Amino acid sequence: MLERFKDCICHPRYIGKYNKDSFGKVLLLLFLFFCIACGMLAGRSYIEKPFNEASALEITSKVITGNLVSAQYDAKEKKLIGNSGVISGKGFKVHILDKEWDKTRSSSDILILLNEEDAKIYVGAREISNKKYIDIQTDSFSFEQIKANDATSIYYFKIFILDVLYSSNLYFQSMNFIDELISLLISYVLCLLFSYFLSLVINPTIDRGVRVRLCFYDSCIYFVASFFAYLFNISFISYIALALPLLYTLITFRHIVKVVIRR
Repeated sequence: MLERFKDCICHPRYIGKYNKDSFGKVLLLLFLFFCIACGMLAGRSYIEKPFNEASALEITSKVITGNLVSAQYDAKEKKLIGNSGVISGKGFKVHILDKEWDKTRSSSDILILLNEEDAKIYVGAREISNKKYIDIQTDSFSFEQIKANDATSIYYFKIFILDVLYSSNLYFQSMNFIDELISLLISYVLCLLFSYFLSLVINPTIDRGVRVRLCFYDSCIYFVASFFAYLFNISFISYIALALPLLYTLITFRHIVKVVIRR
């Protein structure tokens, strides 16, 4: 198996010698390559944070430029008190002490609901996180002071809202992982199909079963290249990953032409 692993990465001209492998062995090797790429994708997805200081700054800016909200956070009581209000921005809405918010409303925006003692984040009508204020370490601030550009209130609010946003990290990281994984599999299937048709053009005399085995082996390099694309976070490598299976198919099937003729 180790020799097959090495040849699938470095020596596509030798892949033809595995034409009699069982499909179980072929699929096992393919699964190992897939796990390598999938593992790096998971690492990349769950290390990167969906929100950062810029996210907090954007929300703070909308508080400053939006409608006046007469509410304040009491750090001693761990409560948000005052009047209700809504802060809107590109891709998000912040509902402050809004008890009449309709959960059945569908929206693609990220909805941040700041209640009296906790904060909830919704995507559409689905609640994805709940953060208790007792778990947030910050000082008191006032939305009125934030709008007046008070540096202290702005500082404590940024800490507050970042903690709220971070509570939804796992959801957005998981969604990103699933989306990337689906994209990875779709791209792989396309690579495999193009590889198969290319092999027909290069060498149409090979049996279908043998052809499928060799194309599976040639396509393993896609997951290797994808691994490095995720490792270095360079999207250009992803395009290289799409082309490599075709190159490997070209090399593999050209090197077994003479064997087929002898038969």
